[in-house]
Amino acid sequence: MKPGTPWLEAHSSSPAQRRFLVAILAIDRTSYYAIILAMGLMTLLVSAQVFARFVLSTSIDSADELSRLFFVWAIFLAIPHGIKVGIHVGIDAVASLFSETFQRHLARLMALASAF
Repeated sequence: MKPGTPWLEAHSSSPAQRRFLVAILAIDRTSYYAIILAMGLMTLLVSAQVFARFVLSTSIDSADELSRLFFVWAIFLAIPHGIKVGIHVGIDAVASLFSETFQRHLARLMALASAF
């Protein structure tokens, strides 16, 4: 492994630290693929459930539980990726209608309320 490998986000001159960084990168990439797999399986399962329910007039017994499980795992695996780049998932449909000044005051108020 060459120091300055462009696909590493962090660099180290120590071979042991470099191997550690490569291992962390491998875990990071694996979790990306696990997120894609979980979301894909959830989508396929929900689609199959809708097809089975409305076209075949039957139901897949475990579809609700498994789709919820895939969703939860996808979210749990995706949270560290969001934190790493500083993004946060939030619902701001109503708050986005207000001015930026009011949004800042509202954010401070909500942070204070959350602290209590």
